[in-house]
Amino acid sequence: MKLNKLFYFFLLFVIALTSCKDDEDSTPAQSLENAELSFSASETPIELPAAMLSSDDPVAQQAVGYVQQINSMTNQLSLFDVPAGATKSTTPIGKKSSDNGRTEEDYLVYTYTDGDYSVAYQISETTTHYVFELFWKLSPESDYIKIVGAQESKLIREGFLEYFDFSGQNQNEFVFRYEWSEDPNGVLYFDLLTANDAFRINAIINPNNSGSINYYADGDLFYTINWNADGSGSWIQFDSEGNSVNSGEWSA
Repeated sequence: MKLNKLFYFFLLFVIALTSCKDDEDSTPAQSLENAELSFSASETPIELPAAMLSSDDPVAQQAVGYVQQINSMTNQLSLFDVPAGATKSTTPIGKKSSDNGRTEEDYLVYTYTDGDYSVAYQISETTTHYVFELFWKLSPESDYIKIVGAQESKLIREGFLEYFDFSGQNQNEFVFRYEWSEDPNGVLYFDLLTANDAFRINAIINPNNSGSINYYADGDLFYTINWNADGSGSWIQFDSEGNSVNSGEWSA
């Protein structure tokens, strides 16, 4: 199993935010001042039935672990908190003209320091989406490197958040990525993808907290797990050829 890979990647991106000088050079559109992802650091995207959380069934607890990996996204949203005294401007990082029709006035950029690093948090918008980007500058002589990017629709609960490889090898490729959408009936679709499809989690969560998870390892479906609103559930395990090799269920 490859449950520990994600937590290794999380360690690369922990930032303790600090304060620095204040400079109110310009004031972008008010919509950018208030733009934020629909999830927050204090909110758990996926709630599970209490009986499932306390179940002694090993696969039920495996499903709980998969959901915890998805919910770990909210632990990282504090990266988008702007410290008091951050410098504010409308000059986009790495460009000063248009990008997909956007101009300088379509950007809000906060810059500040974190120990030896310079940090830039950039918010912009397209016609349909808000765009959130976090950059690091490792030295005064270096360029900003994007480490986190996110987008969310202005109209519906739909978006993504991804972390990039900032080691210099594949800076434009994500290490892992969250995707989510909610349909008009309140059903939440939440996916966690990793680089090279090392593992992937596809979750469907209903308003009554019943749901299902498909877990893939190296592109192959490994588990499909379903649970009911009362916390009972069932599961099927597959081999690399897609054959069912084991199954079971647990009670509430």
